[in-house]
Amino acid sequence: PRPWHTALGKWPPSPIKQPRRRLRQLLQQRSSWIPNNDKDNSDSNSKLVDRVHWREGSAMDLPWLASKLLAEKMNPVITDPSRFMLGTIGSERVACGQIRSIGDGYFELASLYVEPSYRRKDIGSKAVHKLLERHVRETYGIEDGLFLLTLNKTTPFYESMGFSEVAIAEAPPVMQAEFAIGTQVASIFANDRLVVMKYSL
Repeated sequence: PRPWHTALGKWPPSPIKQPRRRLRQLLQQRSSWIPNNDKDNSDSNSKLVDRVHWREGSAMDLPWLASKLLAEKMNPVITDPSRFMLGTIGSERVACGQIRSIGDGYFELASLYVEPSYRRKDIGSKAVHKLLERHVRETYGIEDGLFLLTLNKTTPFYESMGFSEVAIAEAPPVMQAEFAIGTQVASIFANDRLVVMKYSL
């Protein structure tokens, strides 16, 4: 009889490569679920998003990042610019976002921004995909601990990316504190409520 390792193939399967392959497949599938609020199927938009180059942030990006986040009433405090992914076209920065650790095995998707003239062209969706792909590489799988805070009006976009609204009690303690402060800001400046969302496969 054939040895068990040749009859069954490589066994046991790799504990690292298998989750990464599965997550990559799910991310590719979800790229077709994005609703029309951010995805325009026109040829011009497809060509534009393909022109965007994605790279990690650096200290040289700090002034631009801080100014854009502050203008959008987002937290402008940046502890590590390398956690950001930036989208550029030529020398122009057009988008950014980050997934940062908030301690105890929890992570937060935050600081998602697209320049106004480049919005509704699938660039925001692409930024989220790039961040999730890097998170997969770094953690060998998206753990049960990726959250975000957003305005209620933007929840359909994040739902299309695999996030769902959860009660504030489910969020990590650090995010609960941020939620308390952000709720007041959202009410005053955006006339909207703040929502906690969690990623799930």
